[in-house]
Amino acid sequence: MNFFRDTRLMVKAAIPQIVLALLAGGLVLYARSTLINLSDDIRIITEVQAVRLEYILKLNIETNEASVVVRNMLIEKRDDKVEGYRVRYDTAFAASKTALDSLNKLADSDERRAANESLNRSLTELMTLLNRAVELRLKGDVDGATKVALVDASAVRLKLRDMIQDRTATLKKQFEALREATAQSESRAEFILIGSALVGFVLAIGLSFTIVIFGINRPLSSLVSVLQCVAKGDIDAQIAEAQRGDEIGAVGKAVEAIKEMVARKALEQAEMQRLADEAAATERRRTMVELADGFETAVGGIVGMVSSSATELQATAQQMSSAAAETAAQSTTVAAAAEEAASNVSTVAAAAEELGTSVQ
Repeated sequence: MNFFRDTRLMVKAAIPQIVLALLAGGLVLYARSTLINLSDDIRIITEVQAVRLEYILKLNIETNEASVVVRNMLIEKRDDKVEGYRVRYDTAFAASKTALDSLNKLADSDERRAANESLNRSLTELMTLLNRAVELRLKGDVDGATKVALVDASAVRLKLRDMIQDRTATLKKQFEALREATAQSESRAEFILIGSALVGFVLAIGLSFTIVIFGINRPLSSLVSVLQCVAKGDIDAQIAEAQRGDEIGAVGKAVEAIKEMVARKALEQAEMQRLADEAAATERRRTMVELADGFETAVGGIVGMVSSSATELQATAQQMSSAAAETAAQSTTVAAAAEEAASNVSTVAAAAEELGTSVQ
């Protein structure tokens, strides 16, 4: 996991492309090597095996042509036509010799050279016999020419024919085997190229997802969670991404610095709040003292006023007491006067009663 923690994002993002590039380069080299091999195989098929088969078939054809021309010479009755057959015979045998020489040039193993040498001996033997038959025919000895061409050369011709047929069959088998090997090599190369491309593509996709999930997505999600906690006031949240060596680690360090700054700001605000509370408490105490002093002063004034009023009340009470005594004395006088008035009233009432009686 240290790779995902300490490797730069650019390097992480480049890894899948590097893998694809290496895979593409490897596939290109493999494809080039395969194409070169296929080209060599095709060259061998077209320029060697096919040419060998062509030469051996040409050898067979030209040998048969020479044998047929000799037979035509034997049955030809017109002497002026015999020379034309002689030219055709020489041409056919020259072509046979050329084809065999070309086969010798293409021989790349002792086995091929030995097979070509056997063909050469048989062809030379056949040419010797047919040349003798041609010379006898040109001299007019048709019977002798016929015996040499049809009896003495027959076994050699059959032997040469069998050798050519065996060699032709061998070349065809080699041709088919090489063609089959080329087809298999082509199929194998196609399978490897397609399989490697698919594996490389899946590997690159897997690396991309792994790098994105474990190298980018999860660390960023963790940082977002930490930032959300810090935003909620949790300044004790741990930032593990700050220990990374990539850009996310740099962001984590920045977030950690932000968290520390927020913590310092919180401490500063707490200290400022404490100082403000202390100043407010001091101000409240000062205000209370001032209020108490003012209250004491006010109460003192009120007490003084009350005391003065009490003195005045005392004097008034004394005055009232004197007035009450005088009033009491006056009341006694009034009571006596009232008693006297009542007595007078009684007298008046009796007089009135007597007056009423007198009136009646």
